Amino acid sequence: MRAYQALDRFDLSRPFAPWIKRITANLCLNWLESERVRPQISAADLAATNDQPPNMDDWAAAMPTPEQALLRQEQSTRLRHAICNCPHLSRRDRISPFSRDEL
Repeated sequence: MRAYQALDRFDLSRPFAPWIKRITANLCLNWLESERVRPQISAADLAATNDQPPNMDDWAAAMPTPEQALLRQEQSTRLRHAICNCPHLSRRDRISPFSRDEL
């Protein structure tokens, strides 16, 4: 879908395969970035504070432990490495579940 939407920006003087691969790789990297754990605080938590700073102990408890964060980072690194180093067809097959709705 993304490639179709961007088709009008494709330069016909350039090869098509690298262009479509770049779109796919960018979508995959965007997905990996979106899966990164970020600390969050809800509107209800903000409203409950009555203009007082939120309880950082509660907020920190919702964050992953250092071990969990390291494991997730290692998993992301292994996934990126696998995608970058696998043959073209295998890479396409591995990326497609992540971007099936996007392509």
